[in-house]
Amino acid sequence: MKVGGMENFSICIATPSLRAMMSSSYVRSISELQAKCYSRGFGFDIKILNGVSPIDHARNLLVSIFLKETNCSHVLFVDDDIGFSVDELIAMFEQVNDADVVGVICPKRKIDWHRIKKIVLANPDINPAHLANLGGIYEGMFSIPNNAATVSVGRQLIPVDAVGSGLMLVSRSCFERLRRVAKLTSYYMNEYDGLRCDSYFQSRPGLGEDFAFCKLVLRHGGTVRGATNVTVTHSGLHDYIGDLPGIAKYEFPA
Repeated sequence: MKVGGMENFSICIATPSLRAMMSSSYVRSISELQAKCYSRGFGFDIKILNGVSPIDHARNLLVSIFLKETNCSHVLFVDDDIGFSVDELIAMFEQVNDADVVGVICPKRKIDWHRIKKIVLANPDINPAHLANLGGIYEGMFSIPNNAATVSVGRQLIPVDAVGSGLMLVSRSCFERLRRVAKLTSYYMNEYDGLRCDSYFQSRPGLGEDFAFCKLVLRHGGTVRGATNVTVTHSGLHDYIGDLPGIAKYEFPA
């Protein structure tokens, strides 16, 4: 199936789940995504890894399983506490083209009450049902070139230096190229029949495994993009909604 200039596009969902506990928003999103992929003719597979830590090791193991056990063109990392708008995610697929990595910009599990207050004061007739979508906090969840002060919100993907891996699409060819040209540490998993793992994801002091991976890709000539138009639910004791287009609709003082 051709999608956004890519022939034979297909995805393998890869979910690291330390405690094997998925949020309801995750389950609903994955179920709907599977149905939509089948109806659109996209290949679909899913790999869930329970009880493996640290997180960089879990992601590396999932990549090895993806490369060995599937023929999918892309892996889609989805953390077990992440839900998303399926239609918006599929629209994102159409924009990927030859990008190596595309990460959806996800919110923290916090609420920016100050922004909500400013929006309400500036828009007193706002529909109360919209308020839950306006408090997303994104600080530290992505990094843009030259530390630009503003971000373009819309269908087009934006260049980023790094983005979180809670909802991240990576091409098979990206991993295959890194295996060839990057000096990755390799190790073998006896409990997985000697499966070889490579250190694509490797956290460093002050740098999480996802940001380190993005920098590895860029260092070896790859492309990393961010998606701003996918509504995301980051679940904890509360469902924290990330809706950048929703926030951008309202005018309010900085």
